[in-house]
Amino acid sequence: RARESGVIRRDRLRIAQQTTTAQEDCVDEAKRLLQQRRGEVVAALEELDAAEKHVAAHYQMLECIRKDVQVAQAQLQKRREAPVMPVALVAPDDARKRELLRQQLAGRGEALQHAEGESHTLRVLLEDLAVELEELRSQGVQGGDQFAYQVDHTNLQSTTIECLEDHIRTLEDEAEVLTVGLHDAEHFGETLKRENFLMRQQLDGLYTGTINDWANEIKSLNINTAIQRAKDELSHWQHVADEAERELRVDVSAAQQQHEDAENEARTKLDALLEQRPAGDVMSQTPKKVKLKQTSGKVHSVAAALHGLVAPPRFLALQTRATRRALIVGCNYSQSHAPLYGSTNDAWNMMSFLRQSLQYREEQVRCLIESSETCPTPKARQPTRDNIMEGLQWLVGNSDPGEDLFLFFSGYGTQQPRKSVALVAAPGKELTADHYEAHLVPCDFAEDLPGRHAGVLSALGIDSSIGSRRSA
Repeated sequence: RARESGVIRRDRLRIAQQTTTAQEDCVDEAKRLLQQRRGEVVAALEELDAAEKHVAAHYQMLECIRKDVQVAQAQLQKRREAPVMPVALVAPDDARKRELLRQQLAGRGEALQHAEGESHTLRVLLEDLAVELEELRSQGVQGGDQFAYQVDHTNLQSTTIECLEDHIRTLEDEAEVLTVGLHDAEHFGETLKRENFLMRQQLDGLYTGTINDWANEIKSLNINTAIQRAKDELSHWQHVADEAERELRVDVSAAQQQHEDAENEARTKLDALLEQRPAGDVMSQTPKKVKLKQTSGKVHSVAAALHGLVAPPRFLALQTRATRRALIVGCNYSQSHAPLYGSTNDAWNMMSFLRQSLQYREEQVRCLIESSETCPTPKARQPTRDNIMEGLQWLVGNSDPGEDLFLFFSGYGTQQPRKSVALVAAPGKELTADHYEAHLVPCDFAEDLPGRHAGVLSALGIDSSIGSRRSA
């Protein structure tokens, strides 16, 4: 019965696979027919548009010919209505003109007849195309209806298959329960037969042992029956486990094969892209070893936003990782009258993104952040003017074309008039945006203010060493 259950399960899987394949084939065929009908309709519409344009052009040409014929007829009518002059007085040029007009009128009449014939032919062709287009539209509607019917039929089949699978699964479970119960009943029947035989021997006086021996033998018989039943049940479940393991191995092998096929396809595409890459591409060149200047007191840390990251990062190519540098600056101005509360966090998050997601090495990133009570920062890593200028020199110094240089600043900004504008500007003259230049505000921007500025700030109750105005 266990083997029969396995056969039923395999048949069920085979039937489900065949049904799924048939459904996919039906849907693909319906889609192909619908696409073909749509292509035919589009082609018919294009032909109809071309025919309409051709008919319109012929109509225009026919109108031009009609106008020329009307003009020629009007001229001829004028010639005819003119007073008849003696033959001797008629000039040879007038006779020649009349002859030319008659010939031109005859030619235009022939052209008009030819154009009318072509117009009639095109009109008939246009009517035929309209009829064919209507037929194609009706066929498209029928194809859409068939496709909808096929989809509904496929959904109905899927629902029926799911119900059958549930019913088969229920029957398999009931068969397993009945199989185990049947084995128990068989062993129990054998035990009862043996006990009945021993009881008859005891009643008939054929049993040679004592009552205790007979009871021990009955007990031993029950124990052996229970052991045999447990062995049979263990064998049954062992067979079920082996079959499940075999199916699992088949599924794992199929998944591994699919993964290998996908990997081979991806490698093929990658090789094709590498072959198409230009020879002078920066990524294909061997990177130069750049010796980066190290500063004492650098921060060795991973941002708190990345603590607990369980997914390992995807490693980049060595050529990509060796040709880039980044300078990150974050100023909170925590001791000023207008402090910021997120610049340092922005700097740490950007450093986390560069170090973990983009895999910048520690020597490729320099971070200047303002210290706080909970996170002190060395003076060499404070976002002061001198440190920022030194960081910019480190960022752009010894750089080659094609390298990735990244600057991130989180803090205040300001605009100041250009020096050349300040020298030539007349009193009372308004300055436009082109007369200003943008500046980044370091954390020590107020330390070199003149004395008169310090007096004004002191009068306003602002510490001149840490004053600030937020403008960006």
